Amino acid sequence: MAVAIGKKIVAVDMFDKAPTCKKVWQRLMSGYALDALEEQVDQGLASLDDVERLLGTANSLPWEKTDPQIGEGEEYRAQQGEEVHASALAFHDAPVHFSVVVAG
Repeated sequence: MAVAIGKKIVAVDMFDKAPTCKKVWQRLMSGYALDALEEQVDQGLASLDDVERLLGTANSLPWEKTDPQIGEGEEYRAQQGEEVHASALAFHDAPVHFSVVVAG
């Protein structure tokens, strides 16, 4: 799922399966709706190229495993300055949730 406010991609979330997405859907949508109310909206629409560019940025970041682990699984984080923050949750070496958020 990619979220854009006007032309700006503000987040991308990917899940291992539909029930995982369903479990956090309301919380994510509430947060994105509040973000949209606070943003200055540029007219226009974001494109698939914008989403792919953000994912490429996240892929090229230096990822670090967080320590200590909370709960089951492993969490990894990466960031580019104060603007791009990414996290990934894996369980038994299989990805469960991946998220990239672009700060306003």
